Amino acid sequence: MFIRWLVALTAMTFALTLLVDFSPPRSVVSPLPWVTAGGITIQQGLTIFSGGTPAEMSFEVRYSILGTLLAAYVIGPTLLFFSWRRIAIEPKTSPMRPASIGFFFGAILTGVYMFPLLLMSVAHPTVASSMRSTQALGQDRDWVINGIFRVSLDAYQYKILPKSFGGGGGSYLGYRIPEGVGRTAYGEYLATEETDSTLTISGSSLAYKGASVRGVYGPDGKLRRAGFTFIGQYQ
Repeated sequence: MFIRWLVALTAMTFALTLLVDFSPPRSVVSPLPWVTAGGITIQQGLTIFSGGTPAEMSFEVRYSILGTLLAAYVIGPTLLFFSWRRIAIEPKTSPMRPASIGFFFGAILTGVYMFPLLLMSVAHPTVASSMRSTQALGQDRDWVINGIFRVSLDAYQYKILPKSFGGGGGSYLGYRIPEGVGRTAYGEYLATEETDSTLTISGSSLAYKGASVRGVYGPDGKLRRAGFTFIGQYQ
């Protein structure tokens, strides 16, 4: 009787979902519902970040996720455990009896969706640790680049300042980084290869030994088109 009610309620759920939109669904089963939902969340976040309005989730996608959740967490486990119980308490007859068939399909439905979850739960600590390390490295690199940007502004002010006021009079030659700008909580900075029109600025990380960023700035005080050169762990 429980199986009959389960099938009836599942059919009613799908019927109620169909009433939301009469267009026929193109997709019935989503391979992994959490992957599909995560992709939708990321896409909507990127759309909002770009200044757009996220589109409403289509009926096909909603129907697909619902069908997968019901198959993975309702129908599959119910068939597996109830058929397992019938096999244990009933006398063994034919291997093709309904309980054996239900156990087979229940094991397939449950295993297909539970096995990836087990793998994800095992791999999650390692992946999370790697992501935190990568994020910390990226944030440190951004701070070092920000320090280089501060040095470039100070160098350009020196370049355009007349020599009578202690500047370069239109040249980077003779520029030295002030003490308060040459070292921050994240990096140390060095200005090299200065000419009349170009200046190379390097920033070395204090947290990651050997990691550094180098950029060449032109006569207008802007970074050359080649962009930054990343060294060590910043690569």
